[in-house]
Amino acid sequence: MLSVNGVLSVLAGRRSVAQNPRLRHGSGRRPDGRGLRRANPFPPGVQPLHSRDIVTAVLESLDTLGGGLRLAPFTALLGLFDIRPDAARATLSRMRREGLLSTEKIGREVEYAPTDQMRQRLKAERDRSLVPPSPDWSGDWTLVLYQIPESDRARREKLKRRLIDRGYGQINPTTWISPRDDRESLRCDLCCDDDPSVVVLTSRTGSLERDRELAARAWDLADVVAQYDDFLREWEPRLAGIDRVSGREAFRLRALLMSDWFHLPRHDPRLPLPLQPQGWPGQAAFVLFNRLSTALDAPALAHLKALREG
Repeated sequence: MLSVNGVLSVLAGRRSVAQNPRLRHGSGRRPDGRGLRRANPFPPGVQPLHSRDIVTAVLESLDTLGGGLRLAPFTALLGLFDIRPDAARATLSRMRREGLLSTEKIGREVEYAPTDQMRQRLKAERDRSLVPPSPDWSGDWTLVLYQIPESDRARREKLKRRLIDRGYGQINPTTWISPRDDRESLRCDLCCDDDPSVVVLTSRTGSLERDRELAARAWDLADVVAQYDDFLREWEPRLAGIDRVSGREAFRLRALLMSDWFHLPRHDPRLPLPLQPQGWPGQAAFVLFNRLSTALDAPALAHLKALREG
């Protein structure tokens, strides 16, 4: 019988996801290879990320403040990103049906607030995105192995999306890995404690060289580097004068910044320092993000609070 610590050694010898394009999840870059999926956020009138990404960024701000936001100011905020009121209402309605938003009737108006499920997702995003990579590493990988039949494709795709969102990389069609031990939160997120078709465990290769090879196989690290380079090119010019923007503009920029930054870890495994390739730009991007968010947080949240109370 194969030992748990031998699992990765066997998997590492198989054809990798990076070598088999049919098995790889989509990268964050556009098919033409020119930068992030969306256009540059700064010129006025440019459509930014999908409305769902912007709604999530607004909910992140709401979660920080606590409480909810009425529909009228919510749609007004989304208008800052050229999201039409009908598209805004459709996105809010869809996220409510998915259990991510709650609604409460206040007089003749409806107030939207993140649900506990959404707050848990936002916390997971913060934990993954706002904490720098660890300088140390235990050598343990978290593995997710599943056997879900082809007939239940919707469930398989949902599981894959959640693993991608958590920064997992794919080794073969039914095995995903992460260089962190997040078994407990993962089991809770996937609701798989009593599901024999999904197994979550830890394993190690016993060799740092093998670990680095495994990371290079599970993730397209060259693409992650390119995304970080795009992030640095887009946001470094905004540092000049960032502390002098209006509250309205601070909120707009903060939402775009959070959308961009939360999007990156879906393709970045947040490798601990021992696993990072030489010249990894993630740390420089992290420092830039912190400088920008520190400057934008207070005026952006003050603008949201004033809009909510107005």
